[in-house]
Amino acid sequence: MMEILSNSIDRGRVLRVAFIFLLLHVSVFVSVNKAMAEDIAEGNGHIDRIDTGQIIIDDCTYFLTSATLFFNTEGRTTSKSSLQRGHWVSFQEDGKGRLLRVTIKSQDLKKSEPEPQQSTGKESSSQGEMVLVDGVWRNVPAE
Repeated sequence: MMEILSNSIDRGRVLRVAFIFLLLHVSVFVSVNKAMAEDIAEGNGHIDRIDTGQIIIDDCTYFLTSATLFFNTEGRTTSKSSLQRGHWVSFQEDGKGRLLRVTIKSQDLKKSEPEPQQSTGKESSSQGEMVLVDGVWRNVPAE
């Protein structure tokens, strides 16, 4: 009789310890996932430039990683090569500037506005000219 009572106490103790261990792991897992989810930022904008390891969207630089996913307008996976300057995209980034996913929302390319041609001054260099346009100096490539 004492042996049966002793075995049930040991089993009960083991079950309590296992339950506490399980609760601790679940709470740590939930905390880590919640912290990760809070860091994820979403946005959208026009692609200004695409480089090897980065994309500039609305004058903000975002970095590409091997884990970055690309999607077309139908939501199917695609590659970075399908992105073009001027595409309207939505994106998710990790809070540190690294893109997690980029989705093309519209393939209609943004029309860039022509630069004003009025100038009030000029300064030339070997790489082109510095032209004063509306009080702002701009680089103009040599022709």
